[in-house]
Amino acid sequence: FNTTPIGRYHLQVCTTTSCWLRGSDDVTAACKAATGITSFGETSKDGLFTLTEVECLGACSNAPILQVDDDYYEDLDGPRTLELIEALRRGERPTPGPTIARMACAPAGGRKVLREDAVQKPQGQE
Repeated sequence: FNTTPIGRYHLQVCTTTSCWLRGSDDVTAACKAATGITSFGETSKDGLFTLTEVECLGACSNAPILQVDDDYYEDLDGPRTLELIEALRRGERPTPGPTIARMACAPAGGRKVLREDAVQKPQGQE
């Protein structure tokens, strides 16, 4: 629960192991640079953004994750985080989910198994 007022957009950065290993420090730095916030728990001077550090958001396969209000933005890095925050500042709401060419939590670059060209037929049934 938030016991004090927060900004219009609540930026919640997961910094738990999976997200940290995959670059949550870059996401945090981008959030701070784009909003002027210097530490977790602060709200930007314009009142638009509040930055919070959170524990696991449960989307580890698409780490690092930034939750904005109820939406998850996944597979972020510094530049994609800056783009997201600038879109929010313009009043746009980008589509939640992966920010790279990935479907849901499928492997980056597409399927690796269960592909017809990878299926081997039993010997003698060719």
